[in-house]
Amino acid sequence: MQAFQVEVTMSPDDIDQVTRTWQEALTRRDLLLRAVGDHLPGAPAFRSARSEWIVRSVTLLSSVLDRPTAFLPAAVELISLRFPVTIEELAIERVALFAALEDRCALDASETRAWNLAIDLFAEIVSSIGLDPFGLPRARRSDVATSWFS
Repeated sequence: MQAFQVEVTMSPDDIDQVTRTWQEALTRRDLLLRAVGDHLPGAPAFRSARSEWIVRSVTLLSSVLDRPTAFLPAAVELISLRFPVTIEELAIERVALFAALEDRCALDASETRAWNLAIDLFAEIVSSIGLDPFGLPRARRSDVATSWFS
């Protein structure tokens, strides 16, 4: 596995805030998926698949935030299930996640800060292994993709 130097650090308090608010958001998974999907572009089936991947990913990663040795392999595995993404796509997904969290939990400033740190931690890893800086057209991406949900 590639060696990563992670710059983002989270306090135990930050981790607790992310974990607690995510559990709150997940109390109605169907509503959370809909809230994420409502803020994503594209056809309904594509939005649904992206929402599912986002919720699945955050669920797994939030459970290992307190264990850095588990977080890195989990993040690498999740991004490997998905074809390369552009920075723009990641930004859109970040906005959709935050909008859904606001819909479900009404984050305060401290919780928003903790979520930004958690997302930045994942983004550091993704930018090293999963970005498609050239924005290949969707048709060509199938050459390099396995499956979102293998």
